[in-house]
Amino acid sequence: SSNEIFETKKMLPQIHEDREEASVFYFVPVHFISDSLGYFVLQCSLDQEHKINHVFRNWMRYVNNALKMIAVQNKLRIFSERDAMTGLYNRRGMKVQLDKMCDNARQGDYLMVCVVDMDGLKKINDTYGHLLGDTVLQKVAKEINTVVAEKGFVGRYGGDEFILLLPDKQVEEGVKIGEQIYKEIADGFCKEIEERVGHEVVIPKEKKLSCSIGIAACEAGSKERLIRALSQADQVLYHVKKHGKGRMMVYNSTDKDM
Repeated sequence: SSNEIFETKKMLPQIHEDREEASVFYFVPVHFISDSLGYFVLQCSLDQEHKINHVFRNWMRYVNNALKMIAVQNKLRIFSERDAMTGLYNRRGMKVQLDKMCDNARQGDYLMVCVVDMDGLKKINDTYGHLLGDTVLQKVAKEINTVVAEKGFVGRYGGDEFILLLPDKQVEEGVKIGEQIYKEIADGFCKEIEERVGHEVVIPKEKKLSCSIGIAACEAGSKERLIRALSQADQVLYHVKKHGKGRMMVYNSTDKDM
């Protein structure tokens, strides 16, 4: 905090210790753009005080170069893990999150996997153009991310398909989240399209936007189980798409027709 005040002896307790010869200490804040990172201390004897400017300039140059490199590396990492259009995790980003969940999972931890696939986006693209289709896709992604919020992670798996990872959620909770996502998409985005295209345009029912959702659950401590749950959620999603779309289905190992 910029308003925080503390004694210098808390920064460098040795400054108050007895020394055989006198020294000069320079306390310098370390910051990068608007972020304060801490401080550093330069110490030199009195007879070398004139050299401190040279040491200080070189040291700060090294620090600045290192911080710039870290910032560039962080940007590259974000670009490599995020989808450019929606800002959600891409496949690589979701894999990173899956790996973290596996590493941090405890015995008995649970994970819900939801696969959300848009219905009708292709027809919207074909009818009103890809620019509007991209805008709708971005808004859908934002809405899904808002619904999930701190409950888990959302990624764009490709095209108009999204993956939701929901740690510590039971099937009932996953279904509620899926229902909320379905309702927001069905209720909100047709109106969005009509407003952008023009109030005089009435979108036919078959061109309206909805989604199909597949849900599966597993214990969170194994990558194999997570991959299997993702496959199961995708399996029930395919079943939904094949038999009418616009619905949600939870994987059940007793189902015989999939």
